[in-house]
Amino acid sequence: MRKSLQWQALEYPVKTRTSDWYVATVIIIASLVVSAIIFGNALFAVLIVIAAATLFMHTRRPPKLITFEINQEGILSGEIFYPFGNLLAFGIDGDESGPKLILKAQSGFLPIITLPLGEVDIIVVKDYLNDYIKEEPLRVPFSEQVMGFLGF
Repeated sequence: MRKSLQWQALEYPVKTRTSDWYVATVIIIASLVVSAIIFGNALFAVLIVIAAATLFMHTRRPPKLITFEINQEGILSGEIFYPFGNLLAFGIDGDESGPKLILKAQSGFLPIITLPLGEVDIIVVKDYLNDYIKEEPLRVPFSEQVMGFLGF
């Protein structure tokens, strides 16, 4: 049995955004700010502007290359460790951005965790994880699918 399995992948897929995406985003943000001001909610308007600035800063930042590791104690994603004792099941699903390891955790805050598999062999990952947690047919969460559709 292997002691550990390691691979590297980008933290999120690289998306090329056209000027149309930026124009549409600015129109939506401006509409939300104007609506908040019309309804007399200046605090919400300020919150929208702050969120928009954060969004644009995020789109300009290149993704980091993260090292993932599965060992006998759990799964390491960069600096974050998920012990097998806190994981209920795993599944592998994918979309146009590639295959993803989906973990079902006991946590109420973050019950579904998705990790990109990059170029690692899916069969090897399944064989390794089956020794520690059960496999279930898990899917990429709907919120993550929507974010991918919107270009994030």
